[in-house]
Amino acid sequence: MMDNLVDKLIEELQKLVLPSTTVPPPAKLSRADDFDRWESRMQNLHISEFHAEAESLYH
Repeated sequence: MMDNLVDKLIEELQKLVLPSTTVPPPAKLSRADDFDRWESRMQNLHISEFHAEAESLYH
């Protein structure tokens, strides 16, 4: 009887904590993947700064 109550309690708590439409967690990133993401952000930042500087020279 007590185990059944505990199981029901756990199920109800999980419903509260976990939304019904959960998004699967992303695959674990390796260091190389993490670096690739960082490198991409830095390149995009540099390119956007370069474009802003170039536009300010011509306008």
